[in-house]
Amino acid sequence: MASMDLSFQDLSRQVRADASFYRMLGSTGEEAPVVLRGEFFIADFRSGLHIHATDAVEQSNTATELALEPHMSVSVVLDGATSAAIDGVPLNLSVPKGAEAGGLIWSVARPARLKRTIRRGQRIQKINISVSAAWIEDFLAHGEAPNRMLSQFSSTHLAIRSWRPAFDTVLGARKLLDCLGSEGSLNRLSLEMLALRILRDAFESIERPANGQPGNDRALLLRDYIAENLSGELSLNSIAAATGMSVSTMQRVFKDAFGVTVVDHLRRARLEIAHRALVEDGMPIQQAAFLAGYSSAANFATAYRRIFGRAPSEARLTDALEDNAPFVNG
Repeated sequence: MASMDLSFQDLSRQVRADASFYRMLGSTGEEAPVVLRGEFFIADFRSGLHIHATDAVEQSNTATELALEPHMSVSVVLDGATSAAIDGVPLNLSVPKGAEAGGLIWSVARPARLKRTIRRGQRIQKINISVSAAWIEDFLAHGEAPNRMLSQFSSTHLAIRSWRPAFDTVLGARKLLDCLGSEGSLNRLSLEMLALRILRDAFESIERPANGQPGNDRALLLRDYIAENLSGELSLNSIAAATGMSVSTMQRVFKDAFGVTVVDHLRRARLEIAHRALVEDGMPIQQAAFLAGYSSAANFATAYRRIFGRAPSEARLTDALEDNAPFVNG
């Protein structure tokens, strides 16, 4: 597959086969800007695997939104960092410091929306492998031994777990990217075999959680407590005390489960609330900044732009444009 300039329309043609709804936010799409420069691959396989691979540099500052059906996804990030969130919950798709690659696993148990922020100049080299809820159900039904952790994970909406891919898995991911430039049935078979190995490594990591402790129930307790008390003055100490954990245990449990720190999750969640207030209620920027926990409107604007790819002053304009944004109906 040759490197090329890809517009939103180019991406939407590839996404069309498996998405009932896909649009670019904040643009009418008429100018057809270049979004990516490089390789972008999406395909479904007879085994039920869905492979989405990107080896490209982002060329625009924009965002896209995609409708999701129940599924599980496994991601291996080889370079760069992708800014994405499902129903407002961030996905930490990046390479940890000192690691060869980053890994993230997540489950979507009910229909949801994925928002992806694209930043000009950001290099992205990653592979996503997804399987449907029906695939998971069939997989678990035919196992000789019960996979309790995998079953619980797959049935939990927005269960998210960071995972460190094995050395062989990283090599396999790189080989998979190399295979994108070739065509033919044998090449598709190679892609499928490499993807299955990545999937196996990720699933095994769910069945062998750190220190032999599930941690998932505590992580969900933390996430729910934060969501229910965002309007209050939350601190690491108050969250830990309310959920019966030490601060260090709380931080470890949350990061292991969701791939982001408690502080980063709090910041993102409050920015999401401020974003909705700007768009839906027409709240003044200074007031929205206070709502998100910022005393400085300038600092708020910087953080807001980092997440949403635009200034707070553009939020209402973007919302008006979204009604006319291009979308894909399956």
